[in-house]
Amino acid sequence: MSWRFFVFVSTMLAMLVINAALIFGEAIPQLVTAESADRVAEVSLRSIQYQKSQVRANFLQMGLSREHADKASTKAESIWGNQKRSQKLLSLMRTHEEVVAPAVCPSGQRVAQPYAVLQLVVKEDFDVRSVMEVDRITEFKKQSWYDGASVEQVYSVIELSNNRQSDATLMGVSALLLGKEEAALKGDAPWSTGFLGRWGYDRLVSDPKTKRIESMSTDYFALMYALVTLANDERDGICDS
Repeated sequence: MSWRFFVFVSTMLAMLVINAALIFGEAIPQLVTAESADRVAEVSLRSIQYQKSQVRANFLQMGLSREHADKASTKAESIWGNQKRSQKLLSLMRTHEEVVAPAVCPSGQRVAQPYAVLQLVVKEDFDVRSVMEVDRITEFKKQSWYDGASVEQVYSVIELSNNRQSDATLMGVSALLLGKEEAALKGDAPWSTGFLGRWGYDRLVSDPKTKRIESMSTDYFALMYALVTLANDERDGICDS
């Protein structure tokens, strides 16, 4: 055998090792540096203006498809468009302002509103989470499951990743709605952003075990947006301008 053969084999082995390292490295969620983390969060979520006229555009920014955004927008509009319903919610928010304000106001939480509001309107019974029906809400309190659900960690891994996906907010919130935060943190499908690309909301909807997320996420994003919008209203809201 000539020396050229050994050089060729050595080169190919080196390339395989390097490619393998890149592939496995890609599959691990990467956090951005502290310097740029705030910038990413600001662009993705914290800069959103919760206004009635911007509801569809904001849902699209959170990663909902056009059809999904239309459904959630219609539900949100049915909440604030009903005076009796919206006044009841505002009254409850004022009564429980100490608990509500940190979740719905712009800078009250270490996570943005789509994640913070989960603690107010998502309940857990027998390890199964569900979105509260708006007309059955009689008080706002922090739900017991929230503190143990690694919400901040999910927010960091999904929202502040160097490889942040366009539907990051939808996927991060969906993981918490389904009680799948551990899968999201590990990068299991469909929260994997690795070489195989096993990421996507469509995978959740098509899986019989998680198909309920389609209606859950619609109900949640609609209720969350309505509450934050009402709370930040310049005239009647509870948040400081």
